[in-house]
Amino acid sequence: MRNSSDVFRIAQWRRLVVLPIIISVVSLVALLVTFGFQYFTALSQQRINTAVEFSKLYLTDKEISNRYGMIVFSDTPITVLDKTRFLEARSYVDLIEYISRLSNKGLVNDDYIATRIKCDIVYVKETIVGRHPDLSDAIDEMTKYVRAHQENLGCPALTRKQ
Repeated sequence: MRNSSDVFRIAQWRRLVVLPIIISVVSLVALLVTFGFQYFTALSQQRINTAVEFSKLYLTDKEISNRYGMIVFSDTPITVLDKTRFLEARSYVDLIEYISRLSNKGLVNDDYIATRIKCDIVYVKETIVGRHPDLSDAIDEMTKYVRAHQENLGCPALTRKQ
């Protein structure tokens, strides 16, 4: 049979050993939850920042606009025979393909990509398929992007001024 001093020692032992363990476990769980929240918040912000930076660059660079026009408004096919023109067009197609890939992989937040870029992906993909077959090997990611976002893009029909 236990006497009162044994009960007191057991209670004291629980207070000295078990309580700090419980506090440590609760603190560790709180730390992990806080770290996870901060990590995912930072990751989300990084995806937004990447989309904003791409959009600013794309919308302000005149060379990008010129290359877009060369592809979309060209009446003659861009072929490998005209190396300079082909390489200029190809660098633009590679840029659009890269942006499409980043979006497809969830590495940029598509909500923050400029609408013009989204519509240009659609227009360039359609134009390449219809008019520039030598560039068509570089549209896999654009095709995936258009399929995934087609209903939400709301791009106006592309018209070519004569």
